[in-house]
Amino acid sequence: MKLLSGPSRDWSRPASGTAVTVGVFDGVHRGHQALIDRLHAEAGSRQTAVVTFDQHPASVVAPGAGPGLLTPPEHRLQLLDDLGIDIVAHLEFNAETSRLLPESFVAEVLVGALNAQVIVAGTDFRFGMRGVGDVTLLRRLEAELDFATHLVDPLMDGDAVSSTRIRERIASGDLETAARLLGRHFSIRGRVVEGEGRGRSIGVPTANIEHHSDQVLPLQGVYAVVARFNAVEQPGVANVGVRPTFGETRMIVEVHLIDFDGDLYDVDIDLEFRHRIRSERKFDGVEQLVAQIQSDIAEGAALLGVERAG
Repeated sequence: MKLLSGPSRDWSRPASGTAVTVGVFDGVHRGHQALIDRLHAEAGSRQTAVVTFDQHPASVVAPGAGPGLLTPPEHRLQLLDDLGIDIVAHLEFNAETSRLLPESFVAEVLVGALNAQVIVAGTDFRFGMRGVGDVTLLRRLEAELDFATHLVDPLMDGDAVSSTRIRERIASGDLETAARLLGRHFSIRGRVVEGEGRGRSIGVPTANIEHHSDQVLPLQGVYAVVARFNAVEQPGVANVGVRPTFGETRMIVEVHLIDFDGDLYDVDIDLEFRHRIRSERKFDGVEQLVAQIQSDIAEGAALLGVERAG
């Protein structure tokens, strides 16, 4: 997969025509996958290209109001690569980009910079300054700019499959619905960083995950998870919360890997959330906390179908 980044005027224009689709593609969920399936179907011998953004447009239009990300940029790129996309154009979304007229966006970015001959879009596709461009405008521009438009209806699962809906399910702890809409289990990626060593001091070592600052997090609580790192897959129990028993207030993600003994500092981990075990709560003391953690580990192992060592 070829990655184009920065302003579109700096991209290396493909010599042959492309089939293009546009969107944030946060989550690369089943609805996005259906759009990309159609892109491949309409591309023929052309290269497929996805235009996405270096940050969520809402965070530029209204700073501080953008939604949490289901998939930070690096994860999103990998998922698009897995779907066989030839070119991903990471458009720099800034004040200048947000003011681009919809006609200019199609002429300069899609046709001009990417040599688009086919544009595949959802029926609710909006683009250009203030989102005033729509599929009716795309149809009007076809003859002038020499491309064909193919429209894809929203994928329905009760309601339309959307990133917003998935964020809501994750935030409420409904991992099963989120996984169904995503087409895979929700995961958090990050590097293991040094913590305060509280887990090890009470006999339950944990790895603290430094996740992307804009990553959406599940509802505070304890979860059965599967961790992937260094080509290893390891079951575990993760806590998302503030560790109220110790009087802390900073939100963290930490994981205890079941029957694992090893140093994980500076290791990159993909933490896949499978089942919610319980809500986070404050305990009267460390002894009560440890007893609950041991119960959580046993329940997590059972939910994941893991036979404990010893």
